[in-house]
Amino acid sequence: MASGAPIPRQQLERLYESLGPRLLLYLQRRTGDPVLAADIVQEVFLRLLEAPIRADSAAEVRSYLYRAAQSRLIDRLRRRQRERLFQWRPWSEPTVETPDATDFERVFRSLKPRESLLLWLAYVEEMNHNEIAEIVGVQAGSVKVLLFRARHLLRAAITRKGLAPEGAV
Repeated sequence: MASGAPIPRQQLERLYESLGPRLLLYLQRRTGDPVLAADIVQEVFLRLLEAPIRADSAAEVRSYLYRAAQSRLIDRLRRRQRERLFQWRPWSEPTVETPDATDFERVFRSLKPRESLLLWLAYVEEMNHNEIAEIVGVQAGSVKVLLFRARHLLRAAITRKGLAPEGAV
């Protein structure tokens, strides 16, 4: 990554307007918690101010944002696991299961973070294998295999929940 100068406020606002909603949508679908998703988006955009990247490279910024969001999401999920294990919560953090969540969204949330990120980047963000590899931190040749496995796990989860169309599988 090339080191860049601090991002001017107007440019950060444009980046937030163009990339923020898609990142927020991914995190909302992944967590089922709009508050947590918004917190993570805010954190990663604040970190972007100090990130050693070129703000004029849209691909580099998008890659950075998804990597940072994935890292923060995993940190938050681990923290929740530890808190549940020890039955201790320093603050009241609601566990949200949105009533309007579809069965598919619940299945999507049941995937591991890396699997859901791979599927999201490939099929929602329509990124190519090289772009996905940079975000996930693997070789581009591995993305095809990882996507195959993630699709297989998603298909199995959909089938277990009885959501697969008749004759499919």
